[in-house]
Amino acid sequence: MDHEGRIKEITSEDDLGRAIRELRRARRMTQQELAERAGVSRGCISGLERAAYGTSTTGLLAVLGALGYELDLHPRVVQSDLDEYVASFARP
Repeated sequence: MDHEGRIKEITSEDDLGRAIRELRRARRMTQQELAERAGVSRGCISGLERAAYGTSTTGLLAVLGALGYELDLHPRVVQSDLDEYVASFARP
């Protein structure tokens, strides 16, 4: 997490689980407290933090909302795109 509270990059369920756990702990919340605030079960919180198979998207969005975050999708920049962008400045 950076100094503004943004998660650097999430590329796996494990990364997402760690991020949720870090955010919860930073707010000094127990799994039960977060579950109550998000309107989900404690098992949902536990499952998200452990990257357990089968955790619902609805639960994920509720938990992120309760932590004050939202899901933001953006295109992934790949190296070839970055190289082409940089090279465009060198063209006459």
